[in-house]
Amino acid sequence: MSVCIKITGEYYLRSDPLQWMISTKRPPSKDKRERWNNLSFHTTPKSAIESLCQTLARLSGANDLDELVQASRVIEKMAENAMSEVLKVQDNITLKVTIQ
Repeated sequence: MSVCIKITGEYYLRSDPLQWMISTKRPPSKDKRERWNNLSFHTTPKSAIESLCQTLARLSGANDLDELVQASRVIEKMAENAMSEVLKVQDNITLKVTIQ
C-alpha cells in the first residue's frame, strides 16, 4: 500500500516502495483510474515537503519582501500540517512492525 496525502489543493505527497513523490492529479483515464503527474522524487518525506515549499515560494507571485514573508508563513503552516500527517503514518508503521 502506498501513501497518498493531500498537502494543498493540488499537490500530494505520494510514495511507492522505493521513493517519495510530489504529485498532482491528472484527469481520470477512460476506465476511471486515477492518473498522476509526478513532479519530483525524493528519498524521504521531509525532503519532498521541503522541495515543495521551495517551489511554492518561487511560484507565490510575491512582488516584494513583505509579500514573500507572508507567503512563506502560509507555506510553513502547510508544511507543518503535512509533516504531522507523515509522522502519524510513520508512527503507525512502526507500531505495526513492533507488534508483529
